Amino acid sequence: DIPYQVPVEKTDDLQRGVVTFTAPFQLPPGRYMLETAVVDRESMKASVRRSALVVGQASGLSMSDVAVVRRVDAIQGPATASDPLEVGGGKVTPELLNVVSPETTEQVRFYAVAYPPAPVDAPVEVSMEIWRDGQVIVRPPASTVPADPTGAASILAGIPLEKLPAGQYEAQVSFLYKGQKITRVVAFSVGAGS
Repeated sequence: DIPYQVPVEKTDDLQRGVVTFTAPFQLPPGRYMLETAVVDRESMKASVRRSALVVGQASGLSMSDVAVVRRVDAIQGPATASDPLEVGGGKVTPELLNVVSPETTEQVRFYAVAYPPAPVDAPVEVSMEIWRDGQVIVRPPASTVPADPTGAASILAGIPLEKLPAGQYEAQVSFLYKGQKITRVVAFSVGAGS
């Protein structure tokens, strides 16, 4: 049982049924089953979900999944080095449905982290492409990402929704370090505005 307190500024989200909970933890390589359960004590409704989780063995450059970002909240107090969702003084909340609405935001944002082998003694480069119907429609210029004190290199990138009409897309994020390249893809959709 984990008590959940909501700051006053998040009351509107809570009334709409939007509650976010994160609990970072580290696991050795292997296959896992993650079971989550949520109970609303007032309505006495519950939801349960089981998800497969695979933690791979890193042998060189590795990276997280690419997350579509729901929001970034300012961090109150010092950052937590063990929390991979903290970046640049903010806490990233992923959009679990990967649906972006022009009514709630002006851009779609993506978050990913590269983990180069230690010691990090060369630049980490990142590139991104947005695909629709098998065609690249947005390709921002590649850039260099600084590593933080733990050696991780994270990006928080945004694409204006005016460049993405309603429809289905894929975002492809690639990191390059000392000739090693790793790429992850996330599917997302942009809803129609009113």
